[in-house]
Amino acid sequence: MVRRNRLTVANYAATLAATILLMLLGTPVLAQEKIPWTDLSLEERTILQQAQSQQQRFQNLNRQQQ
Repeated sequence: MVRRNRLTVANYAATLAATILLMLLGTPVLAQEKIPWTDLSLEERTILQQAQSQQQRFQNLNRQQQ
């Protein structure tokens, strides 16, 4: 049980770190050409999917609080 909780915390921490990184890098990336999804590595796609999921959760929480 403790190990599972540690993995869950580690997963959330990694997702949060990826989200913050994408937020910090977001502006310069928008100025560049779009990269096709298929050109991204599996790791990059996984990180972006996790960040998108986290962003959707934040948006849903924000809507509920309004």
